[in-house]
Amino acid sequence: MIPLPPEQVAAQAQQVLAALPKGRNVWVNPPLVGADTGMGAFSWGEKLQVHLAQIQGGTHARVTSECVFPLQLVDYGKNRKNVEQIVAGLQLPQPPVH
Repeated sequence: MIPLPPEQVAAQAQQVLAALPKGRNVWVNPPLVGADTGMGAFSWGEKLQVHLAQIQGGTHARVTSECVFPLQLVDYGKNRKNVEQIVAGLQLPQPPVH
């Protein structure tokens, strides 16, 4: 849960997706924010999506990354890495502990 309204989380998700290496074609179609990645040495590219839902106290975000080419059987951990990078970018900085 992110303690911000969906509109703010969507704007933050756009920035995070645009900042990813090979991130391109960032789009918003509420409640989705998405992007594509380009081809690489081991991948035909990935489709990245952040699904947003307003909940009490903030926004729930579900992050997905999947291979663009449907017959690609191995992703070499790229989808997990994409999700981890997006989730890290959506996290609010924690206040310092005194």
